[in-house]
Amino acid sequence: MLAVLMAACARTEALPSRLDRETARRVLSADTLWTSLDQVTEYPVGFVVPYACDNVAAAEEGDGGEAEQIREAGLIALVDSSAILPDSVAHLCVYQPTAKLRELSSKRGTGRSLVSLGEQKGPYTTTVLRLRTHLAELDSVTGIQQADGAVEAVVEFTVRTVPTEWGKRLGMTEPAVMSKPLRAWFDRYDDGWRLKPPK
Repeated sequence: MLAVLMAACARTEALPSRLDRETARRVLSADTLWTSLDQVTEYPVGFVVPYACDNVAAAEEGDGGEAEQIREAGLIALVDSSAILPDSVAHLCVYQPTAKLRELSSKRGTGRSLVSLGEQKGPYTTTVLRLRTHLAELDSVTGIQQADGAVEAVVEFTVRTVPTEWGKRLGMTEPAVMSKPLRAWFDRYDDGWRLKPPK
């Protein structure tokens, strides 16, 4: 046991005592602490298009912009409201998720998947289509605070958001650096520097 402890101490001493920017960048790049900064656009699925469904062509032409692109990608479809609400008197066009959307959503999970289905709670539970339009990525390490001999450090860094395929489809083409720097806390172990888990 003593030999193991001595070997661990030796490895710790062999590591650089100060955290440098390249190491901080490598550790940060391997983490997903900024997943929550990804930009997601949500659309309720099941909303009514303001056209009578006896004229589907007019409804398809009239859904416009973003909804039209999502429909053309095969993620949502226009259906007659009577197919969903048998007692419906008016025949309205309603958006519904397609089999393709359900397949994409189930296969790719809810992490950083570009397309997913969820539920929005409110007076009524609504199915929501989530399109991830930007992914947040590490931009640069801008500063490190570490006292002499300390095994802890605070790293300041910036993040940029890069448009995904969906972001580009919806006209968001330029990467953008978030103006406010972020901070991460590091601990030094015998095998190197690691991010402190969030509290």
